[in-house]
Amino acid sequence: MNQKNQNIGVSDWFTKKIKEDIDYPEQSNKTLDVFINDIIGILDNSKKLSDAADDIYDKLEKSEFINNICSDSRFPICSLFHHMKNTSAVATCILFQNIAKDKSYLEKCLKEYDIKADYAEKDLVSLLRIAALLHDIGKPRSSSKKVRYGPYYHHTTQTREILEHILENTSSNLVEKYELNKIVPKLAAQHHSRDTSTKLERLLSKADTVASAADRINEIDSNLENGNLHLESKDRIFPHEINCDAKDLKCLEKNHTIVMGNGSTIDCKVEIKDPTANSAQLFYDSVCYGGPVKYLGKTYPISGNIGILSLDVMGIQGFIGEADKLNMLRGGSYFVDKVLEAAKDVIAHKVCPEAVLFWGGGNLLSFIPATEMYRKELKETIENKVKDISNDGLQVAVITFEEELANVAGQFNDTLEKSQNELETRKNETRSRQPIKNTKNICEDCAKRPEASSGGSCKVCKEKEEKGKLAKYRLFNKYIKNTHDCSIPTELSHLGESIGALVIDGNMMGRLFQQTSTPAEYTYKSHTFKTKFDKILEDSITTFLDQEENLNLVKHRKEGIDYLGIDVLYAGGDDVLILMNAKAVIQFASHLIENVSEEFMFKKKFYDTTTFENPTVTISCGIAIADNSFPIYFLLDAAREMESSAKKEFRQNTSTDDYNIIKIPKGAMSVTAVNSAMPEKDHISFVFPHDLKDLEQLSRIFDIAFYREKSRTLISDLVTCGNSKHEYLNLIKYMYSSVQRKSDSINIDDCEWMADTLCNDNLLSASRMIIPHLLHGEGE
Repeated sequence: MNQKNQNIGVSDWFTKKIKEDIDYPEQSNKTLDVFINDIIGILDNSKKLSDAADDIYDKLEKSEFINNICSDSRFPICSLFHHMKNTSAVATCILFQNIAKDKSYLEKCLKEYDIKADYAEKDLVSLLRIAALLHDIGKPRSSSKKVRYGPYYHHTTQTREILEHILENTSSNLVEKYELNKIVPKLAAQHHSRDTSTKLERLLSKADTVASAADRINEIDSNLENGNLHLESKDRIFPHEINCDAKDLKCLEKNHTIVMGNGSTIDCKVEIKDPTANSAQLFYDSVCYGGPVKYLGKTYPISGNIGILSLDVMGIQGFIGEADKLNMLRGGSYFVDKVLEAAKDVIAHKVCPEAVLFWGGGNLLSFIPATEMYRKELKETIENKVKDISNDGLQVAVITFEEELANVAGQFNDTLEKSQNELETRKNETRSRQPIKNTKNICEDCAKRPEASSGGSCKVCKEKEEKGKLAKYRLFNKYIKNTHDCSIPTELSHLGESIGALVIDGNMMGRLFQQTSTPAEYTYKSHTFKTKFDKILEDSITTFLDQEENLNLVKHRKEGIDYLGIDVLYAGGDDVLILMNAKAVIQFASHLIENVSEEFMFKKKFYDTTTFENPTVTISCGIAIADNSFPIYFLLDAAREMESSAKKEFRQNTSTDDYNIIKIPKGAMSVTAVNSAMPEKDHISFVFPHDLKDLEQLSRIFDIAFYREKSRTLISDLVTCGNSKHEYLNLIKYMYSSVQRKSDSINIDDCEWMADTLCNDNLLSASRMIIPHLLHGEGE
């Protein structure tokens, strides 16, 4: 790279690593040219402005280039896509609000651009969306007709020229029909408050300011006053290495650099290097590859309001688990995803797709217009959609409220907390259901709803089974890329003689998303997590099955057919449910725990040679093992109890370090074997990496049970040995004395691990609890 070149890749919020190195301007100019041609193609093929707006958003969302470059090179913590997405969402909601207040608002806006074309309300909304979605498209371009080389963030001229180029080179009749060349380039380019001259430009400027807050606000509170810079870290997750002399301020203190932990402060005397500047980058944070920019002139508070809609699909695990057939379990998962997708589509249709900030794991958060009419209509429409799609089998809590834009821009964590509190209140409201008068006519599958008129199952369960049959490849193909010449299971008995139910959930996830100052940070963080976690789950299954010894454990032969004994029933965010052959479930859970913690690991070596290492995301796994004929809903309940147990063990192994930051383990796992519907008390827990030695020992015992047929008597002796110390000692003596006589099946190493196991109550209990299930059907 020459002196002017720089890396404009955005950093991964969870690891603070740059996601992809992107050279500005050489690489970014070339890639942007391709993207511009794609936008021209979209306009060429669009018959309506709304089609063009939707397709441009879809193109932006799927573009790795736009997703992997930062919205501000001075502080690369938010992607360009998520900034433009949020700008468009806020602008669209404000436009709907303005039109609702002033019926002549549309005509007034068009008159300011001397536009004579006939615009419907939807057309103006679509035009604003196009301008908002492309308002920063000039950032990756370094030059224009007027500027040979301009900084990444001085981009408005480039934006205007790019949009003029697009409109001049498209064959779309929409340009002439709506006089787009009069309004789109000017509106998109003049989105800074100092440049605005029309109603729409001021509206877009306000939306841009709300969305831009992500580039100027972070967990380091700063105040520059009378030559004194005061900094305070409120980051509970990451330490920060701050240099107060590296950017636009000259530090007058001897030590320019300091590492800040949670709650620590800095006070230092500084001077502004350029007294004529109207803004200054206050410091350089090596953890975030930049620092926030402070405007030195007079600032004005953001005025106005916006609507918030939050949704929670209630009782997901119970709804999925109220079944006794594999296809019904798959069907339950299908309906959960379907109702959430329907809610997203309602908002996309009535507001815009980019208004949805996050959806997944049974939750949705969205901007909406703040007017009572929109809030009521959206809420009722979504509730009715959910009822219709699930045959009233699923219930959803939907809340809406009005929020000040100033709070959204700078204290979005308060907005999230308010949303969560109102959702909890809504979820706890009493809901009535029609009582079943004749209990003889109750559904034979779920035992909760009345059977359908045709008898047997209720409408919900019938639909579950039908959709489960049709959608059996939906999640299987998403997460399992290679069946290794095995058939896909269609019945629970195809998974294995014994089944392992694996329930997965993230640890202390609230601390990650509650530490969110802006909506752009929230959407970028949520999207990064969802994409990354999905990829880790997919890769973990792939790499696990690629190992022959693991594949042999997962495979199950039934009636002459080899089945791949694993099925991802549900995956929503960090909430995952997997059924698989019990022989492999503990090993796979261990593999996944390690992969998640490693992929979300934050590592940093500071200037003073000290190091910090801590995973930002970890998981807890609850595992329950039972015979494949055991009622699946009891097995899932037991697995959820184990998940709670694992989370408890995880929390008990956290600690606070010298930076006042919570250091967390890599993950946790709790395992039980189930023989009846009564709650099981016996279980074993492993916290990573503290209990890896015990887990490795248990894996060794499994290996002997599965692969050393001549040594299976060792396992039998271990399981059947009495419970007294005297009996343990006798068994150990017997084993050592048998080494010479049974050298083909017993060696000194076997004696040592047997002795270790007999002296470890937890390990011995786990072996006795689990192994009989794993050897079920092996003739043992």
